[in-house]
Formats: sequence, structure tokens, C-alpha cells
Amino acid sequence: MIWKGVASVLRNLKNYISRQPAKDNFNCNMPYLQTIFLGTVLVTAFCGCTTSKEPDQDNLTSLTQTRQDWGFIQFSKVKAYRMNWTDEDASNGLVGEKNKLNRSRIPKNGINLNLDQISLLREAVTGSHPDHPAAGCFNPHHAFVFYDDQENIVGHIDICFRCSNYRKEPVGFAQIFNLGKLASLFRNLNIPVSNPKWN
Repeated sequence: MIWKGVASVLRNLKNYISRQPAKDNFNCNMPYLQTIFLGTVLVTAFCGCTTSKEPDQDNLTSLTQTRQDWGFIQFSKVKAYRMNWTDEDASNGLVGEKNKLNRSRIPKNGINLNLDQISLLREAVTGSHPDHPAAGCFNPHHAFVFYDDQENIVGHIDICFRCSNYRKEPVGFAQIFNLGKLASLFRNLNIPVSNPKWN
């Protein structure tokens, strides 16, 4: 449809030019120059329209998914939670039998990490970090859950900032985490690190 319009413009322009008297020089009359200019503009505009494309849906999808591969775990998204917020001494983690999530979790749907936050998480839970003291208890109140693109849980981390302990699956995470970075990450996600009622 667009090319038919362009062809029509070119035909009309050609017919107009053929009707003009021959010139010995380029001192053409003004209407003639205006017609040439208008035709050029129209052709350029139509050609520009034909080169525009709808966004590639596959490319849009790739931009909205994280699809990370850390070697020992592959995932599409990470969500952060707090849980057991009314029970200081609770020992149950976020992911239970048959991958059922702890009913006390807040928020229920978790908070999605963006790419920068996922990078910060990776820095804190992989590689080598200085050792730190830890208590013998484990009462987790924070967690990260890793999901594939089918919303299946492929990994998780439970954290107890009060006793400086953590549990993680699958095997491959660092033996020692950077708890300072993790605490900063939770704060960045507007998730409190401690319950003031427990102090």
C-alpha cells in the first residue's frame, strides 16, 4: 500500500517535469522547484515508514527476564521475604516440604530483585568472605528464593541476622556469607532487618 503511494507520487512528478519547457540552465521557475522539493519529502517520508518495525517480542522478553547461570544454579528471578515476624524463636525456614512456602511470609508474593540487586546478592553469597562469629541457634526471619521461568523453586537461602547463621540450597553457595551486604540489600528492598519488639 505504501509503495503504491510512492509510485503514484513519482509518476505525477515525472509527468509534471515532462510538461515543462526545456531549460538551458538550472534557473527553473519557483513552482517547478517546489514540486521537486515536495516530491523528495514525500518519498523520504514514505520510505522511512517502510523501514520502521514493530518491537521484536523475543527481544522484549529477554529484557524482562534475568535468566542467570551461576554455575551451580540457573534461575530467572529471585524474590526476597521476611517470615516468622511474630515469633522470635521460630526455627522453620521459608521453603518447607513439597516446596510449600512458610505461611508467615511477608509479603505473600515476595519482592522481586532487579538485576543490580541480583548482582549484589551474588557478591554476598558466592566466592570467599572473611569469617565471622555465629551463635549456635538458628531462627531465620529472612530469605531469598530462586525461581526458574516456570515459577518452580530451584534454590533458597534462609538467614538469621540475630545469630549470624544461614542455610542454603543447592550446594554451591559460599560457606561464609557477607552478612553486612545482605543486611544492606534487605534495607534497599524496604525489608526491615530486625523487629524492634525483640530488642
